[in-house]
Amino acid sequence: DSARYDFGHRWPNFLPDGSCTIQTQGGFYLTAVGGGGIGEPANTHPVHTDQTAIGPEEKFTLVALGKGLYAFQTAKGTFVTAVGGGGKGEAANKLPIHTDARKVGGWEKFIIVPVKGK
Repeated sequence: DSARYDFGHRWPNFLPDGSCTIQTQGGFYLTAVGGGGIGEPANTHPVHTDQTAIGPEEKFTLVALGKGLYAFQTAKGTFVTAVGGGGKGEAANKLPIHTDARKVGGWEKFIIVPVKGK
């Protein structure tokens, strides 16, 4: 059973509403274009990383799936997908990440790995 997980007590980067953002090392935020729901036929760019402020499209709900696995739910309720479970780059797949999964399968499961420093 999935459940929303509150990391706020351990990780101060969670927003007051319980949502989280995904920030790059360079300080930019991952955006689910249109709030999510975009896959290969719909748009060639379902995500991008050029936002410098957090808006609705940069907010995700972290869903605990058990056994240390999590899913990122978009504002529209769809899930972030790593196509093939990951390991794909531009040459292998034009869309290695998309946001149109309506339920969590193997490709929508992630492990949160804390890193020290920035």
